[in-house]
Amino acid sequence: MANHPFFTTERIRKIILTLISLTLSGFLIGLGENFLADLDNWYTPPLREAYDNSQELGKKKKETDALEKEKTAFTSRAESIGKALDAANRTYASEKQSFENWLQTRQTIGSPTEDTMVLQKAKELDRYRLIVADWQTKLDEIRDSAEAVEKKQSAITLQVEDINIEDEKHYEQALQEYGLKIFLVRLIVVLPLLGIGIVAVLKLR
Repeated sequence: MANHPFFTTERIRKIILTLISLTLSGFLIGLGENFLADLDNWYTPPLREAYDNSQELGKKKKETDALEKEKTAFTSRAESIGKALDAANRTYASEKQSFENWLQTRQTIGSPTEDTMVLQKAKELDRYRLIVADWQTKLDEIRDSAEAVEKKQSAITLQVEDINIEDEKHYEQALQEYGLKIFLVRLIVVLPLLGIGIVAVLKLR
């Protein structure tokens, strides 16, 4: 049996080719890793605040601030009217009690001018009652106005929520596009490396 030398030309060629392939693959893999590591610095991810509808949100904030001032004024006015109403109620209650006591006294004394004086006292008491009713009407009007302001505030709050939802959709879309861009760039880098690896494996077979 003839002895074949271990280091034949074909075997040496395969060894050299293998070493070159492995070295080149290692170099490209390292280069690719560095490239992929620096990739995030090449593209700036979208920022959430960049997709805020600042103009519309600013307009809604001004409307909200104006309504808040209006509501504060109504609240202050309602407190003042409420105090006046309480005072008018106390006065009316006191005058009514005095009128009832006076009637009892007149019934006991039996004054001949009782009817005329009773009418005068009743008229005066009715004047106090009208004062109470007037303050109550004013208070109801103020409360209705304040309630209308609160409804406007609630409507603006819903509008702001809708604006934020729309802004969030735009941001999510931009984020998806950014992720797709990064994925494609990584794929462009990885595919050649994968091809080299496949070629190297085929050469080793």
